[in-house]
Order: sequence, then C-alpha cells, then structure tokens
Amino acid sequence: MSLTPHELYGQFILHKNGAPVPEGWNASSFEGWTLAAHPRLPAHAIRLDGRHVGWLIGYAAGSNGALVDRAIDLPSLDQLESFIYGFGGRFACAIVSPQLARLYMDPCGSLAAVYAVDRSMVGSTSTLLSLGNPSYLARKLAQPTLPANQFYPAGISGDPEFARLLPNHYLDLNSWKPVRHWPTELAARDESQIAANVASVADHLRSTITAVAKRYHCYMGLTAGRDSRMVLAAARDAIDRFTFVTFRYKPGGYNKEKVVDLHIARKLSSKLGLMHIELDLRDPPREMKDEFQIRTGFAGHWGRVVDHYDAVSALDMSGVWLTGYAGEVGRAFYWGWGEDLKKSLTAEELLRRMHLQESRENLAATNRWLDSFPESVRRDYFALLDLLYIEQRLGCWASPAMYGGAPFAFTLTPFNHRGIFTAMMSLPSEYRARQELAADVVKHSWPAAMSYPFQQYTGLSALGKRVKEKLARLRKRIARP
Repeated sequence: MSLTPHELYGQFILHKNGAPVPEGWNASSFEGWTLAAHPRLPAHAIRLDGRHVGWLIGYAAGSNGALVDRAIDLPSLDQLESFIYGFGGRFACAIVSPQLARLYMDPCGSLAAVYAVDRSMVGSTSTLLSLGNPSYLARKLAQPTLPANQFYPAGISGDPEFARLLPNHYLDLNSWKPVRHWPTELAARDESQIAANVASVADHLRSTITAVAKRYHCYMGLTAGRDSRMVLAAARDAIDRFTFVTFRYKPGGYNKEKVVDLHIARKLSSKLGLMHIELDLRDPPREMKDEFQIRTGFAGHWGRVVDHYDAVSALDMSGVWLTGYAGEVGRAFYWGWGEDLKKSLTAEELLRRMHLQESRENLAATNRWLDSFPESVRRDYFALLDLLYIEQRLGCWASPAMYGGAPFAFTLTPFNHRGIFTAMMSLPSEYRARQELAADVVKHSWPAAMSYPFQQYTGLSALGKRVKEKLARLRKRIARP
C-alpha cells in the first residue's frame, strides 16, 4: 500500500539545498531553506523590520480570538519565544534569519515533527521525509506494529535515521541539534492564586475555541470525563457552531465507564440544547489501519483510527475536530497512586509509569531526557511528571496520531497553550490531586454544564492525602544542607 503526497494531509517539510517539493504542495524559499506545505496547511511569512525571516506554519490562534491568516511581524529576535508562545492552536515556527536559524514546536508539539539525523531535512513524519525512498513503506509495513498504547519515547522514532523533535525544544538548524528552551524555572505553587490560574485556563480555552469557531464548524467528542466538559464550557459563546459526538461501542463491548459516557452526554445535550449525535465505534479494515500508520510515520499503534472510521461518512470533513488532549496535565495524569509517590523518578520508573518497555534504547533516551533539565526542575517531583506527560505522552504519542485521523480541515486541542500549562503547573499539588480544576473551570465558564457529575475514579481522596505527605517529605529533603 502507498499514499500520494496529497493524502499526507496537513503535513510540512523544511529542507536545505534543493530537495524535491511534493507535487501539488505550496512552497517558498529563503536563506537557502525551502518550506513545502500540504495545500490544507497554511504557512504565513514572519517579518522582522519588514524583512522576511521565517514562517508560522499551521493554525495559530491569537489572544484576539482570531486565527492568523496573513504575514505577521516579529517585534524582535529577543522577544521571539514570548511572541511564539503567546499563540494557542496547532503550529510550528521556522526562523531562518542570518542571526539564528531554528524550528520551534507549539507547546505540546501537536504539529509533530521528525528530522533526519544526517541531512538538513525536518518535517511532519518519517513517511514524508522518505518519499524519495521507494523501499521505505514496504519495509515498514512488513514490520510488526507497536502494541496498543505503545510509542517511542524521548525523541527516538523507531528508525535510526530519524529523531523526533520534542515539545519545549527547538531544532537548531545550524548545529542540527535539539535544544531545550523551557522551562528554565518553575512558578511557585501559590494557593492564593488558584482563582487566577483557573481563570487563565478558562480564558485561553475560550480564546482558541472562539478563533477556530469563527471560521469552521467544530466537532468534539463528549463524554462524562473532565476534559471534554471543560472544552464544552469554554465553547459556550460559540455553541451554535458545535456538533458533539459520543461513540457507541459494539455490542458486548460496553463497560461501566462507556455506558456512563452515553448517559451523561445525552443528559447534558438535552439540558444545554447541544447539537449531539452518537456514532458506532467499529473495527476498521486492514487498509485503513495501514493508512493510519503511513500518515503518522509509524509512530505507534493504529488504535486511534477507530474513532474516525464512521466519522468520515457521518460528519462534514470541512469542519474541525477538537480533542481534549492535554487536559490531563491538569489532572496530574502521571503522578501515580498510593505507593507510586514513594518511588524515585529514575528512567526505569518513568518508563513504568508510561507502561513502556525498559529496552536499552528507551532507557538511554529517557536518561538523556532527564539530563536535559535544569537541576531545579529535575528536583521538582510533580513538575517533572507533568513535563513527562507534555513531552512524552503528548509529544510522542497523541500529537503524531493527529496526522492519522479523519481528514477534517484540521484537528486541534484547545488546551495546547503555554499559558494553560503554566497555570495548571502553578496550582497547589494537593488541589490538583483532589481533581478540583475541571469543576472550577466549568463553573467559571458555564455553571449549567456542572448539572451532571463527572465520571468518578477511585482513589482520589487517598491520593490527595499521599500527595500532602509526599510534599512534606520533599520539602524536608530539599531544606537539608
């Protein structure tokens, strides 16, 4: 099986020294670099003092509640990172000025990228970077796929000739090395700032959703969970531009949580007057699984494609699919339960929490990832686990999978904003362990959306107690001379 470049929806490639441009793609060149983008993927010039210095690639939502749709002006190179991370959405930023040359990712790397280790070529997937190698697809399709929920962590890609660029890193286009740029330090977790941080999460969500809904009809999965409820609440002012989707699992495949999803979604839709549909969730054919693998660059298992099997025929592909990815950061996803809080965060322990194999390659990559942090960040037990989720689970698993879903105009997570991650990570640890953020964001944005409960999980009270005990021990250890 093979796909044409046109079927690599929403992908991009940046290369030097005359590599071919995929047929039918939009391309522009500057300072020896050529950017080629799929026809569905916008790329806008970045200017400095009236001169072209790079490109903003993808779907960047500004604080003005609008998607970028034209060339933009960079205040100065010194303000480059604060300028980039004032945007939400799904994007990358390439700067190729004489002073510096870098490719930046959005905060969770949702417009994912890999780079050739020995050539000046970086782009969305290894599939795209291998278009000139006719044996690549045959070789990859013949290999066993990764098991469900498995992925390649910490910048490795499953192909020795390619490496993944992680969130919070830029690729230096001169040295051809990834460089960590965030975080350099962490904000204090101040209980008096809870309300301000809740408002920050809600306001950034609303700004990104407003920007997308002004131009596109939006689809989003609706469950009994916390993440979809926060997005629902933040969409209040644009709710007439939304259709909410809940999946029905095949007969015999129901479990308690999925039954609750359907029940709560129906109740919410009735009370709030939502446009809501239910879709069957079925096993797709082999051809569709292979297509998912090709379009994602064989970054993981094909399991995410099942969500969109029936969506292609039931929904309007000119709309946008919004996900709840990254809301898990506010839910302290990798903090663990019970005895987990007593374990040192070694490479082995981090791989265990991600349910990944302790192979030699995974261990070496994870140790390199740990070594990339400033000591103050590495010593912060809970911040390190948050960054594990952002950079590994999102950057290496969820983000590449976005290339493989149904061919909507694009797919995007409204939680993908540096301001949201900073606000979440600044909340008191006990507050987050008690899972209070989602309810507070919903109450701030649309109180009526809290009329029905979230799906409940066991162990939360015990976790809050354990977190408090762990914090006390950590503070004593850090205070020692």
